[in-house]
Formats: sequence, C-alpha cells, structure tokens
Amino acid sequence: MCAAMERAHGLRRAAIALGVLLAYCPCVLALDPSLDVSQYAHTAWKVSEGFSKGVIFSIAQTPDGYLWLGTEFGLLRFDGVRNTEWQPPKGERLPSNDIRNLRAARDGRLWIGTTKGLASWKDGRLTHYPELDGQGVEALLEDHEGTIWVGMWAPPVGRLCTIQAGKTQCYGEDGRFGSGVTSLYEDSGGNLWAGGMTGLWRWKSGPPKLYPMPDPALRINALIEGDDGELLIAQNSGITQLRLGKIEAYPFPAGQQFRANTLLRDRHGGLWIGASVDAGLLHVHQGSTDLFTRSDGLSGDAVTCFFEDREGNIWAATVDGLDRFREFAVPSISVKQGLSSRGLSSVLAARDGSVWIGSSDGLNRWKNGQITVYRKRSAQAVRGGAKQKEELLERNHTSVSELIAESGLSATRTVRAITASGLPDDTVDSLFEDHRGRIWVGTVRGVAILESDQFIPISSVSEGIVYSIAGDSAGEVWISHEDGLFHLLRANVVERIPWATLGRKDVATALLRDSVQDALWLGYLGGGIAYFSNGQVRASYTAADGLGTGYVSDFRFDHDGTLWVSTEGGLSRVKNNRVTTLNSTNGLPCDTVHWMMEDDAHSVWLYMACGLVRIARPELDAWAADPKRTILTAVFDSSDGVRSHSFTSGYSPLVTKSPNGRLWFLPFGDVSVIDPRHLAFNKLPPPVHIEQIVADGKTYDAARGLRLPPGVRNLEIDYTALSLVDPEKVHFRFMLEGQDKDWRAVVNRRRAEYSNLSPGNYRFRVMACNNSGVWNEQGETLDFAIAPEFWQTNWFRALCVAGFLALLWALYRLRVRQLRRQEKKLHDVIETIPAIAWTALPDGWVDFSNHHWEEYTGLSLEEGAGSGWEVAVHPKDVKRHAEKWRASVASGEPFESEARYRRADGEYRWFLVRAVPLRDGGGKILKWYGTKTDIEDRKRAEQLQADLAHINRVTTLGELTSSLAHEIKQPIAATVINAHTCLRWLKRDRPDLDEIREAASSIVADGRRAGDIIERLQSLYKKSPPKRELVEMNEIINEMASLLRGEANRYAVSIRTDLAADLPKIAADRVQVQQVLINLMLNGIEAMKETGGVLTVKSQLGQDGRVMISVSDTGVGLPAEKADQIFDAFFTTKPQGSGMGLAISRSIVQSHGGRLWATANDGRGAAFHFTLPTAAEVVKVAATEPNSVSTGTSHGDTE
Repeated sequence: MCAAMERAHGLRRAAIALGVLLAYCPCVLALDPSLDVSQYAHTAWKVSEGFSKGVIFSIAQTPDGYLWLGTEFGLLRFDGVRNTEWQPPKGERLPSNDIRNLRAARDGRLWIGTTKGLASWKDGRLTHYPELDGQGVEALLEDHEGTIWVGMWAPPVGRLCTIQAGKTQCYGEDGRFGSGVTSLYEDSGGNLWAGGMTGLWRWKSGPPKLYPMPDPALRINALIEGDDGELLIAQNSGITQLRLGKIEAYPFPAGQQFRANTLLRDRHGGLWIGASVDAGLLHVHQGSTDLFTRSDGLSGDAVTCFFEDREGNIWAATVDGLDRFREFAVPSISVKQGLSSRGLSSVLAARDGSVWIGSSDGLNRWKNGQITVYRKRSAQAVRGGAKQKEELLERNHTSVSELIAESGLSATRTVRAITASGLPDDTVDSLFEDHRGRIWVGTVRGVAILESDQFIPISSVSEGIVYSIAGDSAGEVWISHEDGLFHLLRANVVERIPWATLGRKDVATALLRDSVQDALWLGYLGGGIAYFSNGQVRASYTAADGLGTGYVSDFRFDHDGTLWVSTEGGLSRVKNNRVTTLNSTNGLPCDTVHWMMEDDAHSVWLYMACGLVRIARPELDAWAADPKRTILTAVFDSSDGVRSHSFTSGYSPLVTKSPNGRLWFLPFGDVSVIDPRHLAFNKLPPPVHIEQIVADGKTYDAARGLRLPPGVRNLEIDYTALSLVDPEKVHFRFMLEGQDKDWRAVVNRRRAEYSNLSPGNYRFRVMACNNSGVWNEQGETLDFAIAPEFWQTNWFRALCVAGFLALLWALYRLRVRQLRRQEKKLHDVIETIPAIAWTALPDGWVDFSNHHWEEYTGLSLEEGAGSGWEVAVHPKDVKRHAEKWRASVASGEPFESEARYRRADGEYRWFLVRAVPLRDGGGKILKWYGTKTDIEDRKRAEQLQADLAHINRVTTLGELTSSLAHEIKQPIAATVINAHTCLRWLKRDRPDLDEIREAASSIVADGRRAGDIIERLQSLYKKSPPKRELVEMNEIINEMASLLRGEANRYAVSIRTDLAADLPKIAADRVQVQQVLINLMLNGIEAMKETGGVLTVKSQLGQDGRVMISVSDTGVGLPAEKADQIFDAFFTTKPQGSGMGLAISRSIVQSHGGRLWATANDGRGAAFHFTLPTAAEVVKVAATEPNSVSTGTSHGDTE
C-alpha cells in the first residue's frame, strides 16, 4: 500500500493517506494465530538457486534491522533482498567459518558461535574469547539480566559458560553435562534451563537440578515453554514435557510423535515445530495442527532453526534454504482448510454468523472453524479419488501421517459431510437468505430452501441457470432465471416475466430489492440497469446517461440510500436521477469493478480487475461533490493475498459481510476474507543504512569523512532499508546534495548511480517507507568528498586564471591596435567617398558627417548634428523630407528620399539621401548609416528628356492636323445639320416633338464626340509632371485607334484591334503610354502610305505574367542592315523624321519597368512589342524593395 500513499514530490499526500488509513482501521502486526501456515504469505530462498552456500544453522536480527544467517561456510547479512557475505576486518578471522549459533544481544552485539569457538561483533570490532577456543558452540542465550550463556560441545567434557562484563566463567568441568550442552532456554519465571547430554538441567534460580531423560543417548535439540507453563523438550524421538517435575509424553495433537529439531513460540502463542528429518514443519495453534512441507513450497523438509523478527515475520531455515512466513492482509480459505472444491460460485454470510459457499461440489457451511458440506450424493458416489480424500467425518486429533494419507488436508480441522435430500444438484450457483433465516439455493436443476438441514425443492421454478435471488422482509422473492424474471410469494411463483417483455434480449444477472420503494433494480449482462416496479420498467440508465460501460455485476445501497453499480467501466453512483461514474480517470487503479461493499466504518471496498481497493468515506464524499476530483485509494494486490481476475463467476452474491464486520468474497478457487477493523499494518519505520560506495569499480566503506581519489567518473552508492515484511514494496527517496536539485523516488531500488561528478564535498541522503507507507523520515546521511586532480586544484586554477588574464590583456592590446588601423582605413574611405557620408543614433539623431558636409553646406559638424541638418534643406522640401526620415526611424525600414540642399554660396542642388539600419543578433537597431549623393545633373537630364518627349508629342500631333480637323469637322457638321432640322420642324403648325427630341439627342452625342476628341488632344498637348495611376490598357488602345483612324483612312490603312479579355490593370502614366502607342501606330501607318494595308494592335498577358502590346503592319518592314539602330536617338529612315520617336518610346517603357523591341513579320511588314508590369507586380516590388518605384511627385516641388 506504500505506492498508493506516496507522491514523488513530497511527504504531504503520503502523510494524509496514512492518517486516513489509521483513522478508519485499527491495525495489528504479526501473524494471526487462527490461520494455518498455508494461509500465510510464504517466500522461499533456495540454496539451489544460489541464495547461499551450505546449510543455514542459525538466524539473528541486530537492532539495526539486519538479518544475520550462520551457515557452514560463513556469516551472511540479509536485508530481505540482497544477501551479502560478511567479511571480518582485514587481518582478522572468525574461530571457524562453520557457524552453528547466533544471538543478537540487546546492546547491539552479535554473538557468533562456531564449531571451534566464540566471537562477537560490535561497532566494527571483532572480539575473540580465548577461553572457549577449540570448542563447539551449541547454544547461545542472553538472559533477562544481560548475561550471555554459552552451551559448549567438547567431548568428553562439555561446559556451560557465562560472559558478563567481559569476564568468562565456565561450569561442568566435573562432567555433569557429559559431552556438552546442546540447548538453552529461559522461561517466563526467569528459570534457566540447559539441555545436556546427561539430561535436563534447571540451572537457576536455585541450585542446579538434573531431570534425567528417558533415553539418555538422545540429545535435547530445543526447549520451549508450553501453553500451561510446562517445559516442552524436543528430541529426535519426539516431544516430551516437564510437568510437575516429571518428564512425560506431550499430548501432541497428531497422536504420533514428530521428530522435532527446533521449536519456536511466536508472540501470539503459536507453536512452530521443525522436523529433523523429511517432514517439514508443524504449526500448532488454538487446538489445531497443520503441516507445511516441501510439497507446499517449503525450501526443504528438514528445519534447522526458527526465528521471529521485530516485525512479526517467522523465518525458518532448512537444509536447502530459507523461508519467510508473514500474514496476508487478505487471507483465504481453500480446500486445504476443508472446502469441498476449488470451483466456487457464490458466498453468503448468514445472520447467525455462518458463511455459506456455493461450489461445483456441494454447498459449504463455515462456522467457528468447522466446515459442513451438503451434497446430493454420498461421499462414496463422488467421482475422483481427490474428492474422496476431502471427506472427513468428524475427524479430530488424528495422526499427521493418517491425515496426509487419507484426507490430503494439512490441518486437523473438523469437516462434516451431509447427504442432503432435496438438494437439486451438487453444483450450487446462487445463494440467498430470506427474512426467516432460511438459505435459498439456486442450481441448474432447480431452486431449493434449506431448513433444519433439509432441502425443500420449489417445484414451480423450472430448471435452468439461476443467476441471482433477491427478496425483502415481507417474504417476496425475485429470481433472475435464464428464462426470465420470476416473482415468488410464500415460495410459490406468482409471476413469470420473460426478458423480452422487459425490452431486452440479454439477461439481468444482478438483482437488488428496494424495499422502501417496493421496487426492483435489474443489472444486465450486456450493460445498463433498469428500475422495475408494478410489473413495468419505470426508468433505465445506460452509458449514454453516464453509467459505466459493459457488464453490470453487482448492486449495493450504502448507509444513506445511495445506489452503487459495479460495471466494467467503473463504479457508478445513482442518486436523485443523477448518474456519475468513478473510474481510472478519477484515481482508481483500473476500470473494471466486480463488486462494491461498504464496511461498518462506511468506507467502501471494491474488488477490481487489478486488486482490492479501499476508499475512505471522506474521499468518496468529496468525489460525489466534485466528480472531476481525483481520489486517494489504498490498493491490496497479490503481495497482500489478493488474486485479481478480469471476470467473476456471474452468480450472486459475489461478496458478503458477516455480522462481525468481515468481508468474504471469491477471487477464484478460494474464499478470501478481510477484516476492515483489524488490517495488518506495519507501524515500524524501517531502519535505513548506506552500506558502501563503489567508485570506478573500487569499493569503499560508507564511513564518515570518506575522501575519494581524484578522477572519479562513475559512482555507485548502495543503500538499504530493513523492512522484512515485504521488501519489494519498500519505497526510497534519495538526494545527493550538490548534484540533485530535488528528491528522487524509487521502489525497491537500492543503488544510486552518478557519473562525472565534479571534485568537491557531497552529502548523500536517503529515506524509506515500509510496505504500509510508514516513513523513516530521518533516514541516513553520508558525507564524502571527491579529491581534485592537480589541474582541478585552486592553485592550478589561480595560475590558469592569471595566465588567461595575461593572454586576454595581450589580445586586448592587439585588438586595440587592429581596431585603430581599421578605424583609420574606414575614416580614409569615408572621407574620400564622393558623397556626404553620415551616421545617426537608433532614434534618428545625426551624430556624424564627413568633411564633404562642411565643404558643401558651410555648416560645421556640430551645427549639422541632431536635426540641425534641416536648415540646409529647401523650405519646400524640408517638411516632406524630415517626416519621411522620422517614419523610417520609427518603422526600422531603409530610408530613401530626394531633396534640395543649399550650397554654401546659396544655390540649391538636388540630393538623393539614403540610409540603412545596422542591427544586432536580436534585430535591435544599433546605428543608421547613410549617404547624400548630388543628383542635380540627373534631375536636369530628366527634365530635358520630359521636355523632349513633350516636343515629340506636339510635333507628332502637328503631323495629324488635317486628320484631326476632319475628325472634329464630322461631328460639328452633323450637329449643324441636326440643328437646322430641328428649326424646320419647329416651324410646323403641329411640331413632332418626338422627332425634335431625337434630333436634339443626336446634337448632344455629336457634341460630346467632338469634345472627347478635343479633350484627348488637350491631354497630349498639355505639359505636366508624370503621374502614375491604375489604367486599363485595352481602353487606351481603343482611344488611340479612334484618334488615329482618320489618319489611317487617308492612306487606305485599316486599323484592327485584337484585345485580350480580363486583362489586368497596369500602374502607368496614361499620357506617356498613349505617346508610345501613337509613335508606334503612326510609324506603322507611315510604312504603308504607298501601298495601304492593315495595322493590327494586339493585347495579351505574357508568359511572364506581364501585359504585352504588339503593333504590327504590312508595310516595307525593318531595314535589315540597320535593325539594331532603330531605337538609337536621331536615327531615322524618314526624310522629314527627327529620329527621337522610338528612342523616347523605349525610354518611357523602361522607366515603367518594361521592355520595347521589334521583330520582322514572316511576310510583309514589321511588329513592335512592349511589355508593362501589372499593378499587382508593381505593388509587390514596392513592398520588397522600398522606394524602388519612384513617381514624379517624389522629386518635390520645382523652383
């Protein structure tokens, strides 16, 4: 249960769990004397499996908790898990390695009796007793005064010696003991008894007195006090007793004498007798005797000694090993105690204190340790010899050999067999006690009632499987039968309800009568429960309502009327029509619950697929209030005697509570019993010891002040805790101070491992809890140190530090010189840059400018620092320029802007100002670095280019004068005609208003047409700064086609358009794009002046995602020898041409991020193509390359 009570993070929850357990269950320790040996927990360590060498002759336990084993090959120290061969200090040795007797004195000294003398061990010192050298030690005893008595074997004269205050005194030189003293015992009256080869001696109190034995040739193997104060004497011939001063036969329960080699009276009065030959051990308790031999699991059939340790465990040493017996928290009753069969189906505790067990071979009744078996057939009719051996009719005080031969039982327990008439079948499935105390028995061959040892069949119940029987105080009985639900009144069936009538195809194997509501609860094999009343199902609950999933095996009302349902999916609580389920998500160790039972203290017990679980009532109530809560449980598993299974018998009852509060249940093959009021609880905290340290394979004693050598890489610390009840359940916490930050929790692991520890001082701390969760919080500590290597010493470190500092200083000086050289180089570069170089702090404060600043502006570096540079910026540019700089500083984006700066002589010139941030590894800006580059010449060139483009545009439009005049003349002439027509119609006596309105509409349309032509011409003639906007390329093509169609018609040229649908918009200067189209279209028309032809303008989306425009003609084509020169400035093939049209067009296209080129057609003519990026591409480029796309407005205002 330690695991259920401990949390690795601390002691708090373990303390709470321990407090809850102690508050609700009075606990006891040691073996229950009412149980047989086979009902105890038994563990065997065998010589054949390597546990020890040779025979173990003696056992002792020192106050530090260690168990010491004396063997024929030396002394062993045992902690319940590890068996260690004890070695004397270097240079010393025991009188002999053949150890026959051990005794742990109250002062902590271990007395070691060998075949050649006596020694003792205490506080690391081995003491010899020269007076006893060469003599065999047959017996050791410490009396109530602390005197050590030693029985010596030294033929022909054996002696009895005492050791007190370091002085040795011996008796028997006169030969009174014969060859020696073979046994010693001090009774409850303080009398010291010595078994000599001459007989039995009472050595004190009073003068020594001899009681001759009937057979002087037999040695006295052991002495013990009997139940009535008599002295029991064990010899190879059997057991006798000294009673009223006379040696007489002991009334051994088995009748026949037992060859006894050793005796033990445990703390509860049970007598343990070890055989000297192949007969195992006998356990005599409360008038009963049971035998335990090698066939039952004993390590050997000849027992050399017994020992009871401080926790109440019984140890038996045999010629072949070591055995331990301890009490199970949950003992069982089996065929060894007299049950008729291992095939058990149901258990019922009656109100008279008897317990009834249904089995595959009759009905068993257990009361006051006596078993009565009811069968339909006689014992002789039962098949199989094994079952015949189980029949004992009123046998008691029978010989052990006869018991073994005839019954197969290991106990002289009374078993009574009754051939009961009326029992339908020997296979008893379900049981029930009615309001009159009668026992109802359900079998596949019918149901019967037991009354006065006679079974009364109920003929109205048909044959078939009977799963469960329930009833109330009014005498109504309900039976869950494979054919349906049977309702009985006064033992007669009054109602039979098929399962299909209840709306289910499966069977309700669990029944529970609700007498308060006069109703019945049904639990189904396939899952779900139903509330049955007045012949109808009034309510039902399934997993959808919160009930546990799967098979319903049991129902139970608790003390306050809450219904608890045991299912495969957990324990469900039903109250006030609300269903909640407790399962593994709330702290249960698993999900499947076979049954639930409330004990007298209102704690709840669950038998689950993973063990027996106890939940204290406060924990359960807290969960009921908060179903999301995790509860604390105590789990009883196989080490506590609980056998777990994933299934049950399917019959009821599965569990029962007897009037004395004990819970009886069926795990499988046995009847298990637990007494919640008297749980086996180990109150003794285990002593904790640190045994040794192993450093790089070398072992060191765990002594204080231990100093390990330098260079230790792998360190192992062996520790232990001396709780021998269930060592596998001992939990440890340990911590190495200086290495571990928190406690490390382990179960039954007794070694801590560390690697690569640094030199220094360490403290190792360890604590442990026993199998019941009781902690030794003081634990044990060990201080040790690991010595440093010479390079880990302080002086070496100081020397290294000094050398390192000197190296750092040298490197620092070298680095300073390098930085100064680099600084000078950087300064020279900055000063020679043909631009103004400058830097600024992260907040935008200018802190440096090179000498070009002062040379150009006439302002000193101090005057231009901070925001002083703004005085040199043109008044029309300073606001825009400064705001853009502050925006870049705030966003951390690179800065680029154009502004005019005043020269020292007062002239303003254009500068391109750029700056980028320098960032650290985390992205934080450390500095801004920038330049100011004079772009005045570039700006003037751009202006001249714009002027030239405008002149080219105006010149081109001049060439179109006659065509444009014709285009304008047509709508004007149409307007005049329509106006005259309107006047004529108005002069009529009855004007036709519809005709007049239509003529007026034509006047408006023709006027607008003329206005559109004039507006287009005005935009082309107008001189304005470039302006980027979103434009539809197809719309511009149509406009230019309309504008030039008159010019084309003059030369018999037809203009055709092939425009792609859904063409994306472009970001461009509309006028500049129109100029490019006019230039290309006029060139095409010019090429077809003499011959006429077709001019085709096509738009499409290119493979690169850009808009592509093609202007194709059927004219003279490209000059082959000068095709590469047509885009050069001033190159022309026209007699009156300027040679600037294509050059300006290419410049405009390139300024928009596009490309212009020409190709020859396959037949006649040439084609000119240009591409322009879409508006989306321009935005994307602008986002990734700030300031990469400039517009005319970025240049600022002109003077």
